[in-house]
Amino acid sequence: MNNTRDMDQPVAALLKDLKERSLLDETFITWGGKFGRTPVAQEDSGGRDHSSYGFTMWFAIGGIRGGIVCGGGDEYGFHAIENKVHIRNLHATSMYWV
Repeated sequence: MNNTRDMDQPVAALLKDLKERSLLDETFITWGGKFGRTPVAQEDSGGRDHSSYGFTMWFAIGGIRGGIVCGGGDEYGFHAIENKVHIRNLHATSMYWV
């Protein structure tokens, strides 16, 4: 949670700056982690374990329409069940969106 909070304002400032300079339309920004988290807390620690079934990424791409979801999850957020994309195809897929 603290990492997300620490990134919120700097990322927003970057996107705002790129937009004000008319550079956002020519910029492809990808953010992601190397692993996901399980959707439920572990009993003993209160934290969430690593999940090998998927992870979250976000993109800021000039010309892309917003709200695209790849790998929409099941009702628990444990497994991707809709529009799955393998990591090996992520760049090609994201370029397709533009």
